[in-house]
Amino acid sequence: MKDIILNLLELKNVQHIKIAGNEIRCCCPFHDEENPSFSINLETGKYICFSGKCGKKGNLISFISEMTGKSYKDVENDLQINLENIKYNSIIKDTLDSFNEKKEDLNYIKYNNYKFIDIKNLQDENKILNLINIPKNISDIVGLKICLTNPYKRRLVVPIDNNVFEFRDITKKSDKKCLYELGIKIGNYLFSIIINDKDHSIFLTEGTKDAMSVAGFGFNACCTFGINISKKQILKIMQLGINKVYILRDNDEAGFISSKNTYKEIKKFINCKIIKYPKDFKYKDPNEITNKQEFLDLLQFNNLIEVYNYEK
Repeated sequence: MKDIILNLLELKNVQHIKIAGNEIRCCCPFHDEENPSFSINLETGKYICFSGKCGKKGNLISFISEMTGKSYKDVENDLQINLENIKYNSIIKDTLDSFNEKKEDLNYIKYNNYKFIDIKNLQDENKILNLINIPKNISDIVGLKICLTNPYKRRLVVPIDNNVFEFRDITKKSDKKCLYELGIKIGNYLFSIIINDKDHSIFLTEGTKDAMSVAGFGFNACCTFGINISKKQILKIMQLGINKVYILRDNDEAGFISSKNTYKEIKKFINCKIIKYPKDFKYKDPNEITNKQEFLDLLQFNNLIEVYNYEK
């Protein structure tokens, strides 16, 4: 929050900025003055101008709204995301830094020139899993890890196949969300989690986090690492003994197009169905669904009575 406030004040070229404890005193950014009369709290974001010419006051959202010209609602949405990212990065950094200081206590897993550590060996395992919205039992099944060495340092390590890994950004700082080792043709692989081997259906998602979330709700799940599907991936689905695929792509335009294209490819070999989202569905992808009942409601919306009854 401190960085947000200071950046806005500096962008507006506000003069005489002084920080004392949790308070910033400076010239008011909302009217011309030479003597500082403006105060804003760095913890709460509440501000007030003590000048009789102005007298503006409010909270952090109204402050950003006034400074940027954005609507109150837009700022509220932006701020929520921003603060979540700050909290997210702080937990990741503190967790990994604390373990780097205790190298003698780490049970490293060596792979080529990399060092991995199982998430279950991290003191803040639950905090990290909550942030990426992955249930602990699924993390244990998959064997999620954190990479401690460059070039994938601090990335989530998702085992895909024998010595094939996805290195996923969990700091939300990288433009490249998922990386794979040089030479790996990810379209040749399928990430899958079989929760019930007596159930011959599976949900097909775009990403590994989506698949892990669906598996957390108690259903077989797999992903294709993006919006496309290859014949090799279809073959791997068939090799799992699957006879029905529920296509569950992201809730956006790219996901809608991908669903249709994926359906055309899969239907040549396996019975399949596209999972559609209600118009007012508030989540953009399966990984954002935190309530199991909401996922079951989505199935019911798609008339998946047999799947819904099985889970109930």
